[in-house]
Amino acid sequence: MVQRSLRWAILATMLLGTMLAVLDSSILNISTVSMLQEFRVGLSTVEWMLTSYNLAFAAFMIGLGGLGDAVGRRRLYVLGQIVFTIGSGLAAVTAAPWQVITARALQGLGGAALAPNALA
Repeated sequence: MVQRSLRWAILATMLLGTMLAVLDSSILNISTVSMLQEFRVGLSTVEWMLTSYNLAFAAFMIGLGGLGDAVGRRRLYVLGQIVFTIGSGLAAVTAAPWQVITARALQGLGGAALAPNALA
């Protein structure tokens, strides 16, 4: 019985991580106007804040999927979850546009480790 509930907990964790990695790619789109006003920057800077996640996610996903095959999917998934969480925490406390861009890129790196290794 314990094995069965443990398997469901593992599945729920994997699905949640994958959902967060995909959701985070567009989560800031609704706050574009707020970011323009809050940071007093141009649209091109806000575009970098929005796309830095997707750039890092796309650039590293295939490589981190292959690395997961080599060093272990579970290990890389957990590492991706840690990096994603750190990036999320940093993004929550940023004070400048470059910090948002950097934190979102870090989130994208973590998401790039999450998605392929969870699916594998």
